[in-house]
Amino acid sequence: MSKRIVPILLAILCCSCMTTSSVDRKISEWRGHTADELIAVFGSPTDDIKLGSGGRVITYRQRRCVINFTVNTNGVITASNWKGSKRKCDIISGPAPH
Repeated sequence: MSKRIVPILLAILCCSCMTTSSVDRKISEWRGHTADELIAVFGSPTDDIKLGSGGRVITYRQRRCVINFTVNTNGVITASNWKGSKRKCDIISGPAPH
């Protein structure tokens, strides 16, 4: 019984890691690009919150996915993160910047 469970658990773990890394890779490619470039590709954000430091957080939400981009005072994306459904986030994380 346990000999059957281990391969199944390993397969699930591997698949979830591959999916996660594709979303992380797509959104991290936006680091160093401007918020204007991001908005030109994704459209208007769901939220655009000004930070006390002068930067901002741009958020895109869709069913079961939230993607955040942190933008510095120069309008450049410095960080990104996501939460929610890996499949939904992979779909809406959009094309890589040029």
